[in-house]
Amino acid sequence: MKTKQYLKVAATAFALPLIMSGCSKEQSLQPSAEVTTSGVGVSVSNGRLVFADIAAFDRIKKELMQKNNQGAQELDTWEKALHFTSLRTAAAAQSSHLEQMELTGQPTLAYKLMDSFGFPTFYATFINPNGEYQVGTKIYWFNDGYKHAVSSEAELQQIKQNPALSQDKSEAGSQLASSFAIKGQTQLGKTGKATTNAFQSNQLDCDDKYVSPTFNLNGDSGSQRRIIFGTHIYSTYEETVYGVAKWYSVLYMRSKVDYYSNGSSKWYSADGDNRQVQFDLYFNGSVARLGYESYGNHYNTHWIYNGTGTGNMDVGLCDSYVQAPRPYDATGNRYDSSPENIYWNFGITGSLYSTEVSDPANAYSVGSAGYQLWQ
Repeated sequence: MKTKQYLKVAATAFALPLIMSGCSKEQSLQPSAEVTTSGVGVSVSNGRLVFADIAAFDRIKKELMQKNNQGAQELDTWEKALHFTSLRTAAAAQSSHLEQMELTGQPTLAYKLMDSFGFPTFYATFINPNGEYQVGTKIYWFNDGYKHAVSSEAELQQIKQNPALSQDKSEAGSQLASSFAIKGQTQLGKTGKATTNAFQSNQLDCDDKYVSPTFNLNGDSGSQRRIIFGTHIYSTYEETVYGVAKWYSVLYMRSKVDYYSNGSSKWYSADGDNRQVQFDLYFNGSVARLGYESYGNHYNTHWIYNGTGTGNMDVGLCDSYVQAPRPYDATGNRYDSSPENIYWNFGITGSLYSTEVSDPANAYSVGSAGYQLWQ
């Protein structure tokens, strides 16, 4: 199947990732009258979103994916209508002051949770800053590379005190996506980040394949910048409306700008910089469980984007559900169902471009029509 996708965002901000389930069927990324902000089927209790049932969760998740392509302000409006503060919002606030917060010893728990799991923006919109959301009577909690499911508030507090007591958990997080086969790439994770889980995104981050030469913004040697494009995968285990549990997996391209802090001697995200991003990309690939590649889902999409704004931007080039067995059986024995066994076989061709709006002389571009960016 081939689709051409046009991403539309507000001129003021891309803010956080633009995600769309565009590869699973033909659809436009333009605003649709069918997208609502009613909040029907979801409420807020104790600072946590509570979805009425799996059908409501699935419907609202799809709505949020669509809203994300209309601009971050659409997600902001949805949150405010529910009087809810999401992990997305809390993490963005901390990210914009991360260096100062680190230097003064202030906690950055929301930022660390967002960073460690690599959540898609739309997904982080229904998770609260504690890493929780609820569907029916089942509460989900993200912690230390795992997604836990519990049936009561008392059980949630119990496993927060001792996660080893969790009876229903599965791995979740982001993963390198820098080649056809993802299986076996755990050793390629970034160094210097501790993890207790081989899949956890603390270790397996965006591949940052394309990095511009470091430049001085508007000639200021105290304002060093670099422009980056990379890809990664986010996967999580979910119940579906069909009563079958599956892995949900998203393949991203990330665009961002970093600044170098002389005081801290490290790079931080330049969230406040106003920049322009353009790309014209063809994605061709498939996803399946390792060993079942012939039964995989195949996608062929075309993405075009041209916009300005602030903050990082992640574009979901493709997302899919992948059949998988239950992570644990009734006796607690683990099945071979790690998201590390999700097999992406893909190629991306085309062109990438990004520049600081105030400093077009230091624009960074890669590729052209037909150029193999990732394979």
